[in-house]
Amino acid sequence: MLKNLFYLAIWLIIIAYTPIIYAFETQIDEYQEKLFRNIDRNQIETGILYDKVIPFSNIEKFDGGKDSGIVTLKNWNQMYFEMYQASVEKPSIPPLEGIRKISKTRRIKATNEIIEIAVMNFHYDQIKQDAIEKGLLKVEDGGLKRVKRTSISPFEEKQVFAAVALKEKTYRGDSLTFTLDESLYFSNTGKSLDRFEIDFDNGEGFKPLYFNDQIDINYTEKGVKTVRLKMYDTTGGLLESSFTLDVRSLTTPDPHMTWIVQAEIPYENETAFGTAYVYLSPQNYVLTNPVIVVEGFDIDNTKGWDDLYALLNQENLAETLRGKGYDLIVLDFNDSTDYIQRNSFVFTKLIQIVNSEKAGDNHLAVIGASMGGLVARYGLAYMEQHDMPHETNLFISFDSPQRGANIPLGLQYWLSFFRSESAEANLWISRLSTPAAKQMLVYHYGASKANNSNRICINSSFCYNESICGYPYYGRPDTLRESFYSELSSIGYPGNLRKIAIANGSGNAAGQSFNAGDKIISYYYTSWKVDILGDAWAIPNNLPVKKIFHGEIDPIGTGCDSSAKFFQSTNPYDSAPGGMRDSNKQIADSSAPYGDITTSHPNHCFIPTISALDINTIDLFRNIAYDPTIMDRTPFDAIYYPAENEPHVAITPENANWVMKEIMTIGCATSLGSIIEGLKVLTGIQIAEDPVCLDFYWDGKVDVKDIIKQLQYLSGLN
Repeated sequence: MLKNLFYLAIWLIIIAYTPIIYAFETQIDEYQEKLFRNIDRNQIETGILYDKVIPFSNIEKFDGGKDSGIVTLKNWNQMYFEMYQASVEKPSIPPLEGIRKISKTRRIKATNEIIEIAVMNFHYDQIKQDAIEKGLLKVEDGGLKRVKRTSISPFEEKQVFAAVALKEKTYRGDSLTFTLDESLYFSNTGKSLDRFEIDFDNGEGFKPLYFNDQIDINYTEKGVKTVRLKMYDTTGGLLESSFTLDVRSLTTPDPHMTWIVQAEIPYENETAFGTAYVYLSPQNYVLTNPVIVVEGFDIDNTKGWDDLYALLNQENLAETLRGKGYDLIVLDFNDSTDYIQRNSFVFTKLIQIVNSEKAGDNHLAVIGASMGGLVARYGLAYMEQHDMPHETNLFISFDSPQRGANIPLGLQYWLSFFRSESAEANLWISRLSTPAAKQMLVYHYGASKANNSNRICINSSFCYNESICGYPYYGRPDTLRESFYSELSSIGYPGNLRKIAIANGSGNAAGQSFNAGDKIISYYYTSWKVDILGDAWAIPNNLPVKKIFHGEIDPIGTGCDSSAKFFQSTNPYDSAPGGMRDSNKQIADSSAPYGDITTSHPNHCFIPTISALDINTIDLFRNIAYDPTIMDRTPFDAIYYPAENEPHVAITPENANWVMKEIMTIGCATSLGSIIEGLKVLTGIQIAEDPVCLDFYWDGKVDVKDIIKQLQYLSGLN
């Protein structure tokens, strides 16, 4: 009984986690104040009481000992998140989001790739298991109270020591720079450091590492490397940690130029900026034949040139384009989650820079990937409406949410429910709450409206065996989406160019691997310590009312936190044909020391096919391939789609050929190559070598003898 009272006290503290994420920014939550009002916080010498959080990180495995576990970035983030929330006063360390912003800013300013190492070294207090049994603590009036008759502390001090690379993968393993900035060392121990030693798993063994120094490292093989760090303090103490680095390639070509692009046109009284990476064709000494690629929604704003090049060069697309004489300009936004209009004005400024810098009068081709397709569409149309020449003759919208994007609502509520326990869920929810996410999502968890006519109740699994009740909801977008798409509809599409749409979603009406209303996330765990339930379902197809989320956290049967969400009259976006995202798998792969989070369906529809192709229909399962009137339903001049669903913005052999065909054909409108291409089609002549844009450009004057010469040369005909 005494033991149960102890755990009751512990978990009374834990259930107060919900408001803590924000309470530290203003004041200690009133409920927390009540729980701790009779405990002198000065007696918690470390300033961190770990019992205030549900320990999702397995923190005890990372105590700095020789057998400490290998740290992943997700796990490091989770431990740091828990240390922040477990602080008894306002934390002296920045919130996790602050670390991400610092790291991103440094990467923008760096001239080469720098892998930053972050280290946490915290002592924290935890209530002793026998604190109540031995009369050190008691529960009184809903709070904890220390028994005065004893001088023995009810707390025991523990330690966490963990190092991690803030970027877990690299595409240039043969020329890396590592650094441990002093601002990325977080500690409350008060101990003076003697030195660090680090082994990069490159065969060179341990070497000294000092704050703010930069160490150049060369790997000769790809693969996952295990980096080990040792820290010595001045008392002779030794702490150890290890983390991994995924070396995905040894080399990545450097861009020939890097431009910081600052928008001149404000949106909502502010301007944005980005970085443009210019990668010239080997045939060009100066910018000559530009293709601009606009990045999409980067959830944590961590992608840079190396990541974007790797994505663009799937199926060797980037290098094939360069081999044909095209110069690539890749636009990376400082904050891709900002208002789409604000980033569109970064894009329009880049257009102006490119047109002023290019040699000759070749027109531009623009590829907008995912959200980048909305940015480019808005920017090009804006320029036309305001008489700003864009000198662009081709716009490719690559799996872009022209009619909205989808993250399963059940998953959104799951993330919201666990946001105060999980750093990963907290990151997702913070990003789903950004302007760009709200502007794109067809259904948003923060905007759904309740139908107060029919209250629904379900049986609780853990919470006192009581029912959990709620009103059914209608799926709704955020008001930002409604206003953005109203503006987008008003501004329309750019008109003085060729418009192409490519979808990763099936054009044959092939849905996902599950049906509307099927379960997509399962999480069930029960023990003497805590019971946890977290299930999510795909949204239903119209009626009847369906449960899409059910969550409960019940610490030893008291102070239960529970929620359930019911929906009706929704369109089945989750299971529809469309470019896929593996959000379900990402959640299932999250760290969960209490049981396993599982999914039978790792992917869901992210960009519906009808959205990517902007098809004027409400039928998410419309069979586009067999609709003879389909081109009358889209504003695009041509549309491309696969038979089966593919990962969102995946470049495949098929769609890489579509991109090449469009860019090369439209880009050579005044060239001899385009005429030869036309003759090939008309005559059926097979030419082994691709002649498009091969040798000659004229000012509209073409000599027939030159055409004959080229045909003879390329086809071998006399």
